[in-house]
Amino acid sequence: MQDRIEINGIWYVREDKQPTPVIDDINDDDVTDSLDCVWETDEYCFVATVLLRDNAEELTDFYGSVYLKITDKRPSDRKDWIEHEADNSNWLLGVLEGDEDAMADAYDIFDGNGIKQFRAFISYLIKKGWLTK
Repeated sequence: MQDRIEINGIWYVREDKQPTPVIDDINDDDVTDSLDCVWETDEYCFVATVLLRDNAEELTDFYGSVYLKITDKRPSDRKDWIEHEADNSNWLLGVLEGDEDAMADAYDIFDGNGIKQFRAFISYLIKKGWLTK
């Protein structure tokens, strides 16, 4: 006899759901490992990401570029936080050094205090060895 169940006077055959099979054949060559560095203030959140080289044996063995995700959390009349992305090392260093073109773009993203915080984070990434001058 089949396992049956009655619901509101109607009989149904109970089915056992099989779990979805797990994919266990992921090739290591198809996966990229990364490291993140996060600094969050009341106004901004800065997330820097570097990609580790294939078969890296040390966490310092990463590709030379840094990807930044910047979240502007400043209160205003807007509904949601605004997110920006940056992966141009020349621009990052240009903001740090006060380059006129880089600063024009930076002031589209940050206020004066945000520029200070952003420069502090870029300086930290240089000290950490993730970004080079």
